[in-house]
Amino acid sequence: MAFNEPVLTQRIDPDPAKRKLHWYDDYVKTGGYAALRKALEMKPEEIIKVVTDSGLRGRGGAGFSAGQKWAFIPREKKGPHYMAVNADESEPGTFKDRYLIDYDPHQLLEGIAIASIATQCDVAYIYIRGEYHRQARVLERAIKEAYEYRIFGQQGIFGSRYKLECYVHRGAGAYICGEETGLLEALEGKRGWPRNKPPFPAIAGAFARPTVINNVETLCCVPHIL
Repeated sequence: MAFNEPVLTQRIDPDPAKRKLHWYDDYVKTGGYAALRKALEMKPEEIIKVVTDSGLRGRGGAGFSAGQKWAFIPREKKGPHYMAVNADESEPGTFKDRYLIDYDPHQLLEGIAIASIATQCDVAYIYIRGEYHRQARVLERAIKEAYEYRIFGQQGIFGSRYKLECYVHRGAGAYICGEETGLLEALEGKRGWPRNKPPFPAIAGAFARPTVINNVETLCCVPHIL
């Protein structure tokens, strides 16, 4: 692929008049969920290595290695692991995550599913900005499709041993909840106020359990890396 070719927006027509929202059938017809099926044939540590070697960094602002962040999650499970997807896009003039959700929500869901395999997560929460009413509805419908096609749910991802539940959690418009620990506090129903570290979210995040937190755009990159 040439450096000037779109990756995350490849399904989105550059002409605004021709853009359409890609649901499950459209996504699969253009290669969607092929990376997830590949991930199911890999070990979690192999997925983490591929993502680490790719150089993918967090697209939420900090630029920390996504693969290294996943590697911090304990390998031995002594209870549930959680994933928090940061869609609390509140920087003035910023709308990259909204754009990706608006037209290609399953790209995000595939990235979530792959990340859940790598980090052995049981539940994923998409924490979305309170003002993103349409985008929240788009995600809820896409998640419903993902359950229908056995990507999410207790039957296992495509019938595998990896099980993942996924929910949309709407914020209430607080800018500070874009900070990862403030997001976790709000997710737990508390005041969205940043926590002191340590402990870090990878050890004691949501509900005091190991939690991986990634930005929407970061997770959208994952299927293209695998």
